[in-house]
Amino acid sequence: MAGPERYAVTDPPAATVVQVPEAERRSRERPRRRRRHRAALLALGLVIVLASGAVGASYSPIFRAEHLEVLGVKRVGPDEVLSAARLGPRTNVMHYDEDLVVARILALPWVAAARIDRELPDTLIVTIRERVPVATIELGAEQQLVTRDGAILSGASGVRLPGIRPLSGAPDERSVAGAAVALAAMPRSLVRQVGEVVLVPGGTLLVRLRSGIPVEWGSATEAREKAEALAAILAWIDDTGSRVSAIDVSVPQAPRATP
Repeated sequence: MAGPERYAVTDPPAATVVQVPEAERRSRERPRRRRRHRAALLALGLVIVLASGAVGASYSPIFRAEHLEVLGVKRVGPDEVLSAARLGPRTNVMHYDEDLVVARILALPWVAAARIDRELPDTLIVTIRERVPVATIELGAEQQLVTRDGAILSGASGVRLPGIRPLSGAPDERSVAGAAVALAAMPRSLVRQVGEVVLVPGGTLLVRLRSGIPVEWGSATEAREKAEALAAILAWIDDTGSRVSAIDVSVPQAPRATP
């Protein structure tokens, strides 16, 4: 028996594409649960039909994706997601290659993760998690964004984030990723105090606060513990009015502040 046809949608009548904010999404949960109940009944009916030997019923037009929802988008538009996924009104919700569709979506630079849910008979819901920028880095003559997972993307114009720079030479991907991990482990209140992260030869990091205090961070390991130790020292400085010239959290179990 011939397999399902796949369509790269161009001109056919558009499906209903919905970009749903998170607050509104929560308000939709109740009617969505009712739809899921109806979907369960439809699925049961389909199982009965298939069990009776009518396999071709799953290729019925009733299972075309007339309703497409895209959740979690901010930097990426819903139409861009659906175009990359090649999902459209002729997509059969019973017969599409989910792994292939997800792989296409993950090819979008700002997408870190993607999931597709199906609600019978005619709805596909695409949920994505976008990458989050934590720093900027200068490559050549351009400023680029560095995300939590170490990806380097364009779009740094007008963004106020800590910088990442090598102490010497060109930055390597592993060191940049380590700096991103360090910044991602910090709470926002702490990130706002960071001016830059310096990539030191040998794989260690030096965090320079906007106040001018250098922080010896060490390797990229134990990032959360180091962030907590740094936050505790800065809170102690605020509470006591102490003046320090340097901080060392390379061993987070024994952080040091130098007068």
